[in-house]
Amino acid sequence: MRDIIKRFVSASRKIGQGINWMMYWWTRQIYWRIGLKRGIEFSIKQFILDNLEENVPKERILAKLRRRFKLTARKAKMYYNRFAE
Repeated sequence: MRDIIKRFVSASRKIGQGINWMMYWWTRQIYWRIGLKRGIEFSIKQFILDNLEENVPKERILAKLRRRFKLTARKAKMYYNRFAE
């Protein structure tokens, strides 16, 4: 009986460690993706502001956004409207 209990406790600890590892891994993935998204948005913002400072026309900025950041026309306009103000 004690042997069965020891095996059960040992197995449940291993499962618990596996669950903790999975939670840790998923948490890292989520924070990594959030950080990546913020970094890309920061780069887009700086790109737009730099071009506005140099008096680059809106259409040219939108074309550059689509080309350099591989954005759709809709997303490029959304970022432009958000950061150009």
